[in-house]
Amino acid sequence: MSETQNWKNAEARLKEIFELYNIPAHLESKEGRESSKSTYDVRILAPDVIQWCCDSKYSGATFRHHTLLETIEKKYVKKKNDRPVLYSKNKSKRYGVFSVKDKVFLGLLAYWLGTMTKEEILAKWSLAPNEQ
Repeated sequence: MSETQNWKNAEARLKEIFELYNIPAHLESKEGRESSKSTYDVRILAPDVIQWCCDSKYSGATFRHHTLLETIEKKYVKKKNDRPVLYSKNKSKRYGVFSVKDKVFLGLLAYWLGTMTKEEILAKWSLAPNEQ
């Protein structure tokens, strides 16, 4: 499979996982856009003041933060309801970045948007297979 096809599959998967949590999302078409214009892949259709602009990345190699998150999971996650969270910050930046598995972010976003209750999210998390 080509890198372009892998990238398109990652974009489609991003929209699909939003739909699993009842998050209204729209896959943006890049056709007809200026190539110099910065665009995102998926837009969350939320009536809020925050515009959620989501971009997907695909790599055949392992992203470093994935490895770090897996290390945290192996070291600290002992119970069924434990979730690993990675916080990282570059010394030259004023901000840091939290990394969590996609279903954790989606659950928090679905709860915040009001598309799912806490109980529905917890049920989905307990039914979801363990991701690799």
